[in-house]
Amino acid sequence: FSQSGKHKGFTSTKNFGLYYTYLHSMLGNMPYFGIQFGLESTEMGYTHVTEIDENVFEEAEQRYSAIVFPLIALFRVDISKIRLMLGVGGYGSYIYDTQLPGGIPETTNKMGFGIMGQGGFAIKLHPIELHLEASYRYGFTHFVDPTIYSDLYWLYTHQNQLEISVGVHYNLGGKYYKKKK
Repeated sequence: FSQSGKHKGFTSTKNFGLYYTYLHSMLGNMPYFGIQFGLESTEMGYTHVTEIDENVFEEAEQRYSAIVFPLIALFRVDISKIRLMLGVGGYGSYIYDTQLPGGIPETTNKMGFGIMGQGGFAIKLHPIELHLEASYRYGFTHFVDPTIYSDLYWLYTHQNQLEISVGVHYNLGGKYYKKKK
């Protein structure tokens, strides 16, 4: 936070996504690229820490359920049955629910956006792939309306989220997926 707001993160296992990855060559002869887009349901937020007295703190979680729309440019290298992947791109998000009393506060930007990067590897078991990936999102949502809390005191925050995921991918076909005989 740009103000003196104290906060810390939280851990969540509520994450599910459905993705489509299109692998293609660049300039017709460099088969190391692809594009990925998807739809993901996740939790985001933070734990707000308030100092009551000296060395006495009160914590309140601000958890929100959100839909995230990632769009990633991929770089990949296939080594036998292993695929190494790196990606960079952007995302949009929409907060649709919370467990907070009174619902989503008026001081919450429901729409969000930012940049993200990811890396990981896959084990190719044609036509199935097992993926282990890590991604990092860095949000710019408060640039949309920094006066959402007050017209006098602008607040800038940069949401960030580290996500480690395990997934099963099913190959729909194409020349980069064909099993070698």
